[in-house]
Amino acid sequence: MLAAEAMASRPWRTAPDTVDKVDQVELIAGSILAVALVAATFRMFRVWALVVVYQLGALPALLRADGSATARCFGLMLARVALAALPSVLLIRAAPPRRRVWLIAAVGLAVVFCSPASLASCATAAGWLLLVALSAAAALLVRRRVRWTGWTVVLPYLVLLSAVPSHVLAGRRSADPQTRQRLFSECSRRAGRRPADLSADRVKPVYGVSPLGDDLVLLTGPGPADGGGGFGASDGRPGSWWLRRHDRQLVFERPSAVEGCLWRGCSLDGAVWIGKAGTVVGARLLGDREKVTGIPLATVDKDMGDIACDPVRRRLYVGEATQGAVWEVDPADRSVRRVDLGRLGLLPVRRFDGALVVGSTSELVVLSPDDQRVVERVASALLSVGLDLCASDGAAAVADVTGRLRVFTLDDRRHYRFAWGVPLFAPRRAVWSPDCSRIAVTSSDDHSVYVIDASSHDVVEVLQAGPALREITVTGPHEFSFADVCTVTSHRF
Repeated sequence: MLAAEAMASRPWRTAPDTVDKVDQVELIAGSILAVALVAATFRMFRVWALVVVYQLGALPALLRADGSATARCFGLMLARVALAALPSVLLIRAAPPRRRVWLIAAVGLAVVFCSPASLASCATAAGWLLLVALSAAAALLVRRRVRWTGWTVVLPYLVLLSAVPSHVLAGRRSADPQTRQRLFSECSRRAGRRPADLSADRVKPVYGVSPLGDDLVLLTGPGPADGGGGFGASDGRPGSWWLRRHDRQLVFERPSAVEGCLWRGCSLDGAVWIGKAGTVVGARLLGDREKVTGIPLATVDKDMGDIACDPVRRRLYVGEATQGAVWEVDPADRSVRRVDLGRLGLLPVRRFDGALVVGSTSELVVLSPDDQRVVERVASALLSVGLDLCASDGAAAVADVTGRLRVFTLDDRRHYRFAWGVPLFAPRRAVWSPDCSRIAVTSSDDHSVYVIDASSHDVVEVLQAGPALREITVTGPHEFSFADVCTVTSHRF
């Protein structure tokens, strides 16, 4: 009676049964949104979850071999994500039960999306202070339930993504002529040598640098058919080029039809071979024309990693990014064979003795050269997307994006053992010099290239590059080259 009279005297108050209906509607809508988020990102979540599982599997062995350094990398990796997610967790805790369903899904998606990129954030003390300050401020606002401030939980995640814009938007920026001119001026002031005839009109990010013999280099990048690499920007310029060396310097020779987000290739029988989504592509110059060969692979993977050439068996080996296999390809008869390794981010490299060493996100996997049987698995990283082998002794340089370059050497039985490591910020791609005296490593910070002396284990040079810093490879006896928005920069040592 009293409740009814109170409702009658205050008609603007919502009746209890109406509130229940609103709660039910919000709960249903939130559940639908949560299911939609999970369904739309299931493939990404699957890959992320597998990476975490493989990280945890490799962690004990890495702690035994490279204890304090690995612990530090692991701790910093967790600290970044934990600080960013803390306000979100408090928001979920403070929210009514009907709202938690979709909030949990949204926060989970944010963690999955931001955690890989977070490894390139907080490069300085100022970055860490900003992350801590934004996390603390957002957490305080959520705990005090200040109205209309729940959106602040997004701010710490933006710190984790701080290195992403320069890396992924360089293609769009270079589509603008005025921005191209400014980027060209920046490129010309940096150390190293760009192509002799580089002009502002040719400033455009490339992905791969693949030498063919001593005089030719194939640069590969997104072309007009790939959207120009500009996220919707109109850019009809070629994405890939053949370069030829004249007087010890590269010059642009002609565009290539092999375009796309293509990484490091290898050479076999006068052609450069590169892995592309669902295909192995070969390109060669025959006089004044280019011949391109495509060999299809029965894979659903949208991204293929590095490729290895075996000149003895006349075979190609290319790794899948997410489906867990290496493909063996015979370019002569176009036959293919799938070798399932059950790992992610596979990067095959041929060793001096003919064995195939495959780097994954967490392991070195060694395959028998005759039957491609797995003969060894060694924990090598918490998260790696870069591997190279010394040409003379097979030592493996593994770039662990969590903050470590590890070198594994062969013992008397040709088994890999951890030898030494160097702390680097977010190392991504690595390459040995031909004489194995240097290791060059790019960083996911999108602007640093480290040069390491293999005998002293010291960083002897730090080069400035970027934006869109990607592949690095050897292009001469004492020269390596890396790809970014300046197309290709060569550095002699």
